[in-house]
Amino acid sequence: MSTVPLALRSVEVVSLAEREPFTADELDYFTDLLGSFSVPVPARLATARRASFRELLGELAPRLAGPVDLAVLAAAVPDGEPGWPTSYLASVAEVGHAFGICDQGATGPFTALRIIAHSLRASPAARAALLVADQRTVHHDEPVPERLRATRNVAVAVLFDAAPAGAPVTVHGPEPLTPPAATARLRALAEGAGPVTLILGRGLAPAAADAVRGDGAVTVLPAPAGLPATGVWSVLAGVLGSGGRTVVADYCPDAGRFAAVTVGGAPPG
Repeated sequence: MSTVPLALRSVEVVSLAEREPFTADELDYFTDLLGSFSVPVPARLATARRASFRELLGELAPRLAGPVDLAVLAAAVPDGEPGWPTSYLASVAEVGHAFGICDQGATGPFTALRIIAHSLRASPAARAALLVADQRTVHHDEPVPERLRATRNVAVAVLFDAAPAGAPVTVHGPEPLTPPAATARLRALAEGAGPVTLILGRGLAPAAADAVRGDGAVTVLPAPAGLPATGVWSVLAGVLGSGGRTVVADYCPDAGRFAAVTVGGAPPG
């Protein structure tokens, strides 16, 4: 469990339609990359357009509202183009250190937030941004699990200030748990006095009913389909500042990993 040494200021959400076509170099790149796994590149990519993480972060840049000392990007699907989106962000916004993580599935943003929590303990006056992105271009025709298929191009920035007051944020995990153990962990996080809002990713949909307390004080908000990484965070944008305690949680069945973030209040345990 890691308490983020910052105050959660705001959650910004942007979405884009596909804009740019693939360049010849990018088509060559994906042909070579997928060819190494004996997967052909579909002919449709030659005329397809996509929204890249670089474009999405470019839309987020004005909403950072000032300098950011540390920005960490996480996603559950590949980028629409081969590139360096966080380097681009640092070139168009006042961002000190920026990097991305991958191969964490739906729990990637929680891993990124845990990195932020640990990194900023040494710099309590810093500002930070958790960046999460989804884009819907698929570079092949192989099957994609529904829980990992993005149907929209969306990016979210969860912004933290160095203010001493504000909603405390506590990161739980990611940690390896079986599905029953993940349900029990979620139920424990929902315990405690006062109203609680649970924002649950697709991996925890089966656990929703078991996490509701009998006193009627728990509200469950499921993440929308088609946003494997940004879904829970886009829902958080709509409830931030509404009072009470909010738990944002997801479960990656492929890795068997559970993760959650508690915003506001004093979480149990």
